[in-house]
Amino acid sequence: MDLDDSAGSPKAAPEGFSDYHATSEFMRQVGPVYARVESDNTVTVALFVRASHLNSHAVAHGGMIATVVDSALGFNASRIAGVPTVTANLSITYLSGAKEGDWLELAVQINRSGQRLVFLSCTGRVGHKTIVKADAVFAVKK
Repeated sequence: MDLDDSAGSPKAAPEGFSDYHATSEFMRQVGPVYARVESDNTVTVALFVRASHLNSHAVAHGGMIATVVDSALGFNASRIAGVPTVTANLSITYLSGAKEGDWLELAVQINRSGQRLVFLSCTGRVGHKTIVKADAVFAVKK
């Protein structure tokens, strides 16, 4: 399955999502990735699962999901801290899989923010089904 509609045009991200401007070459290779600012000022990150994201079982590779989860959490941590942050701890629980063509959305919640650390959680969904949950701590770079 490719990510084209019947007219051969690339699938468009759902309304409200725009291009996520990745700051690293690594994340640009994962994309295209999209973002939407939520009413609580967090940013939901999303993408269409592509063939290049799949493992040998034809579902999104856990490492790819972890990459996008880490990026979504880090982007939000840096936004709330107002300065760059780095991952200090990341815990991921995989609940289900995502198939090629699925739209994966990663919603982030800021749990606590201090001068040195930001604590966050993330829920990844395909449609209404939660497929991944994560908790993280990001260290504020001085």
